[in-house]
Amino acid sequence: MNIAFGREVVQLAPPHDNAGSLQFFDSRREALRPAQNALYSDRRPASERFRWGLHPGHDVRVVALLNWIKTYSAALAVMGLRKFLLTGKRGIFVSNTEFQYPKPSQPGFADPCFDWLTIDELHVTHDQTLQESLICYNPREQVVIVVFLLSKSGNSMALWRRKVPLTDELKKLYSKEIEDVMKVLDGQPRDKAHVDVYVPRFLPAFEP
Repeated sequence: MNIAFGREVVQLAPPHDNAGSLQFFDSRREALRPAQNALYSDRRPASERFRWGLHPGHDVRVVALLNWIKTYSAALAVMGLRKFLLTGKRGIFVSNTEFQYPKPSQPGFADPCFDWLTIDELHVTHDQTLQESLICYNPREQVVIVVFLLSKSGNSMALWRRKVPLTDELKKLYSKEIEDVMKVLDGQPRDKAHVDVYVPRFLPAFEP
């Protein structure tokens, strides 16, 4: 099956350890296709479909992806800001640990894919943590990334959440554009989570 990946390029300048250009891929929702039951099933409550807080060290693919995010956090911040300004909406990046973009020039190597999801797509999950990860983040300061590992049955998933900060240079460069979008969003009713059972609480602190 041929999959049409979306691709953008971010330039990484010194003193970044990986200076040069980074190709950034999104799967155009193909990475979410195997996870439909876990994400959207109305036969089981969200508490049975979403597992937060598991130790990532139990799966090498999760560890590798979280390390990739840490290494290329500057590029992900650029891409997240681009998506926010382009859509005019808060969103989060979601990445399937088992779905990657193969490198034709380097057999055996692949890059992760990150799909940008907005609140309308998260409402139907009925998961409080996932929705509040989007609702409560500050686009002026950060980009939110959620990594998931699907269970063998495909009926549930483990998830890990990370945030990457916008650099001072990035915030300064796009300050007007950011504030223009935020002015519109601040004038709209605040999004609310659509859940099975709402649990009043503060969001747990993000992992570094």
